[in-house]
Amino acid sequence: MENEGHKISRAEFERNLLEKLDDPHFLEDIKPLLAVDASHNLHRAADFFMTDLASLIPGEPWQGKAQKPKKS
Repeated sequence: MENEGHKISRAEFERNLLEKLDDPHFLEDIKPLLAVDASHNLHRAADFFMTDLASLIPGEPWQGKAQKPKKS
């Protein structure tokens, strides 16, 4: 995106991810991208990302109404 002159803030990225986690179509679209025999918990992975990786993105975190994914 940066190569094309588009920038997204940390807050925008976090908001977008949290909204997608509430979208049943998005959750269904992800399934074919995962290994068939892999056990996964999308919300646990999203929580890890939001807690451990998103903090590495420069900028302020999302402060909106969307909740962080629940730990399972």
